[in-house]
Amino acid sequence: MLFFPFFYRLDETLRFGESTVAKVVDRFCRAIIDIYGPTYLRPPNEQDLRQILAGYEEKGWIGCMGCIDVMKWVWKNCPMAWRGQYQGKETHPTVELEAVVDSR
Repeated sequence: MLFFPFFYRLDETLRFGESTVAKVVDRFCRAIIDIYGPTYLRPPNEQDLRQILAGYEEKGWIGCMGCIDVMKWVWKNCPMAWRGQYQGKETHPTVELEAVVDSR
């Protein structure tokens, strides 16, 4: 829950309790899914695939349907018992979000 700076401020600056912050994050995520889910959080249909393939073909990447995008966050408050699981070549524990994206 503390991965997002805004939600971290809810806990630290406004002095919300951890359970309140968890509820806020849950409601925020559900709202995003409700608003954007039908458009963006669905498998591509045939028309979408044609558009994606045509867009990448223009760039010279024939047959490409998406690119992997990775975002990493340093987990500043990672519990000591979990550090080995979340620490790779980086010097600090990190959490990664991996997504396949297209250029639209």
